[in-house]
Amino acid sequence: MATADTESAERAKRRKLEEMLDQREAIKEGIAAGNIDVSQGEGIALESLSKLREQKILAHFERKKFLKSIVVPTDDEQVKLRLLDLDEPRILFGENPADRRERLKALVAEQEPNPPTADTQRKNISHSTVESKGDSTDQVWYHRGPDLLKTCRYWLSEYSLSQAKARISKEKANSEKGTLIQEEKTKQRQAIQKILSSLSNYCSQIGDVRPISFCQFSPNSKLAATASWSGECKIWSIPACETVHTLRGHIDRASCIKFHPQSTLAQSETGLNLAS
Repeated sequence: MATADTESAERAKRRKLEEMLDQREAIKEGIAAGNIDVSQGEGIALESLSKLREQKILAHFERKKFLKSIVVPTDDEQVKLRLLDLDEPRILFGENPADRRERLKALVAEQEPNPPTADTQRKNISHSTVESKGDSTDQVWYHRGPDLLKTCRYWLSEYSLSQAKARISKEKANSEKGTLIQEEKTKQRQAIQKILSSLSNYCSQIGDVRPISFCQFSPNSKLAATASWSGECKIWSIPACETVHTLRGHIDRASCIKFHPQSTLAQSETGLNLAS
């Protein structure tokens, strides 16, 4: 039994070797016939591809930087003259002055591989300007005004300076006064804080099922009015903190309630004493 197993294993190995040899022979025949393309160690590495891409990106940015460094005329007429010098059409269909200027930049960049200096460009622009306008340098760029204009300007200067001086003086005085007023307010707050820190609660009461939004004492200090988010307004007795009246009328939260300045003093009870 062991001998038979060994023979079958040897036969399987022999069969595999024959199949491998057959495949090799088939590959050799395909290469010889030219049906299988086998490279001779030639190829493009991934690193070279990434370097190529980086070079393209850098070239693109260098091109943009170069275009920005090119100085061309800002006057549209001068741009047209430069285009004519380069044997290019002055105007293209649908082209505005900005597009025309960019076209001139691109043409100059194609003809000049290295960007010229700004001084050279400015000299060229000024030279072309003088040639195109001819006697334009003899033109008067200002006009002498009458004596009345000079008098008016003197008056405006004196008036403006005097007003500015008065305004600055007023601001300085207000600033000094404001500092004194602020100091007085600070002292008053400190005194009130000292009094309040010595007080203690006499009683407390739950005002409403929802938060109290506003509270005010009556002018005679015998009543207190509260408004809450539930929409109810209540009047409380002082100092017992008992509900005297519950006022309902708001369909939403009540945010404020106020006594009339003369309520509980000289105001009649039938008058308007409370508003919320």
